Amino acid sequence: MKRNIFKMLGITIAMLLLLCSLTDNTQAQSPSIDIKKYTNGLNADMPPGPEIPAGDEVIWHYVVTNTGDTILTNITVTDDQGVSVTCPAENLEAGDSIICSGTGSATEGQYENIGTVEAIDPVNNPVTDSDISHYLGVAPEDSDGDGINDDVDQCQDSDANTTIIIGGCDTGVENEHFDTGCKMSDLIAQCAASAKNHGKFVRCVAGLTNGWKKAGFISGREKGAIQSCTAKADIP
Repeated sequence: MKRNIFKMLGITIAMLLLLCSLTDNTQAQSPSIDIKKYTNGLNADMPPGPEIPAGDEVIWHYVVTNTGDTILTNITVTDDQGVSVTCPAENLEAGDSIICSGTGSATEGQYENIGTVEAIDPVNNPVTDSDISHYLGVAPEDSDGDGINDDVDQCQDSDANTTIIIGGCDTGVENEHFDTGCKMSDLIAQCAASAKNHGKFVRCVAGLTNGWKKAGFISGREKGAIQSCTAKADIP
């Protein structure tokens, strides 16, 4: 009888110890997650954030850290403005971090978006966190109003004349505007600035007009008109 009682007591104590152990382990787990969002490398929690020319690329980074003491799985990051976010991993051990990323095109005006991370702990409970970021989209500068932004305009102070005028001589040829932001007269002016004497100026302009005629920008008559004014001009 005594043996049975001791045996039962032993089993009961063992079960209690096991239960305490399980309870302690459950209580020890404290799952949590953190997300920190950066706009073009800046932590812009408060507006206005960095100034970005409208149309330029915006790069967002979302730093996700497992701040708890247990593994987290099924990690996803979303953005409330529809930015497509990609992450290098879906699981994170305690204390580890990953950097997720997304890109977009800047729009003019004050912009705000929120990144949110979601994950699952070992007992299928969700954990989540969010972080806000900002930027100010500014109109790109166009100093000469030619429709080419200054950051790509190779001639930011273009000649506004509608025809090519060389040393006061009007060629009557349309002052063609190129995608580089330069007009034909701008390129002729560059020849004048770099030429050490009149002969070199004439040869430089001849090289330009030969190329323009070959590309179909001017006719043979227009080429002759430009070269005639070039020869007459007191340049340099």
